[in-house]
Amino acid sequence: MPLLPLCALVRRSATAVVAVVPPALIWCSLFGWTLLDKRADGGDLTVVAHNVDEHNPHPVRTARALAASGADVLALEELGAATAEYERTPAGTYPYHTVRGTVGPWSRYPVGASRTVDIAPWPRALRAVVRTPKGPVTVFVAHLLSVRFSPISGFTAAARDAAAHRHARRTTGAHRTRG
Repeated sequence: MPLLPLCALVRRSATAVVAVVPPALIWCSLFGWTLLDKRADGGDLTVVAHNVDEHNPHPVRTARALAASGADVLALEELGAATAEYERTPAGTYPYHTVRGTVGPWSRYPVGASRTVDIAPWPRALRAVVRTPKGPVTVFVAHLLSVRFSPISGFTAAARDAAAHRHARRTTGAHRTRG
């Protein structure tokens, strides 16, 4: 969106500039802050969430880049056959981890109790407690289902939306397990 006014100026179209400036200003007021530097002081725990792509041809390179991020916790999604590479490569920096299905947190601090969070037909989310120096922190790692395109039904987001709703209920405590 911020590039549209620039394109209008390059085309030297006053009508285009007038048409794109209001939406560009609205976009900047809503999302522009995300482009600012986030390295300011104030946070006690840094978490990096990353979809590592189960078909990633360079899992070691990805694991090294994530380990170099400086984060306290890595929340990795879409783990697959290369899970062992993610267990081995950042082990010195992140000695604590747990994996459930295709997701898992890697942490500088001990990872305590963890359990699968039921959001899909197979394990795609987990809840774990990370014992930081300032106390326990509950971490959720979730890999929502993908939005798919079908020539017959178009974009199919229903399964993803349902998983997101299940995750929200289980995360907020609105869901209680019977037993």
